[in-house]
Amino acid sequence: MPPNGGKPAIAFPHGFYSWTVTGLTPEQTITVDMTFPSAMPIGTEYWKVIGGVWIDATFALGSDDGDNILTLTVTDGGPLDADGATNGEISDPGGAGTTEVAVQVDIDIRPNSDTNNINLKSKQLTVAILGSDEFDATTVDFFSVLFGPDGAQPIHKKAHSHEDVNGDGHLDTILHFDISDIGVTEDTTELCLVGQTTGGTQIEGCDTVIIKSKPKGGDKEGFDVILESSTQT
Repeated sequence: MPPNGGKPAIAFPHGFYSWTVTGLTPEQTITVDMTFPSAMPIGTEYWKVIGGVWIDATFALGSDDGDNILTLTVTDGGPLDADGATNGEISDPGGAGTTEVAVQVDIDIRPNSDTNNINLKSKQLTVAILGSDEFDATTVDFFSVLFGPDGAQPIHKKAHSHEDVNGDGHLDTILHFDISDIGVTEDTTELCLVGQTTGGTQIEGCDTVIIKSKPKGGDKEGFDVILESSTQT
C-alpha cells in the first residue's frame, strides 16, 4: 500500500496496481496499454511509489485523450523501473490520478471488535459505508468501490444492502469482499478504500490493521470495515 507521506493531492479513482513484464532484452524500452474501467480525463497524472517514495511519472504517459486507455513507456533499469536493475524485467507499482481531490473518509476496521485484527485464513469481509449529515452513503456506486492494494471489488453475487449499522439515524451501505482478492499480507499495516458516488464524487479512506496469519476458533468472517465521512480537503 502506498505511503501517506508525500502523497500528491489528487484522487486515484481506480486505486493502485502493480504489474511485471519479463523476458525482455536488458535496457529494452516498452510501451504498455493500460485499460481502465471508466474514462480517464485529459490531464490525468501517473504516480509510482519506489522505495517508499512518491514519484511523478506523468511524463511517461501517452494516449491521454480522455478515453479509458492510457499508455506508459518504461525502460528496463531506468528511473521508472521499480526493481532498479537492468535484468530484462520491468516492475511497475503505480496509479493513474486526477486533479479532483477525493472526499477523505474515516475507516473503522472491525467496528464490532476491540482491535483491528485481520485473519488471513478467513474467507470474506463485510464493509459498511456510513452515512451522515454530510454524506449520503446510499449514493455510493457499488461497481466503483476498490479495496486494498489489489483493488478488490465487492462480491457481485452478494447483493449490497442499506441499513443503519451504528444507530445514528442514517442509512449505511453494506458491501462484501473476498479476503483473497484484497492483497493482504503478513506485512500489511494499513488498508485503503476508494470509490465514487453515482454523481461522480471521489471518496477514499485508510486505517491501520494488525495481521493474524492463524485463525482463532469461530471467526467465520475476517473483519468489518466502516467508512465514515469527514471534511473534504
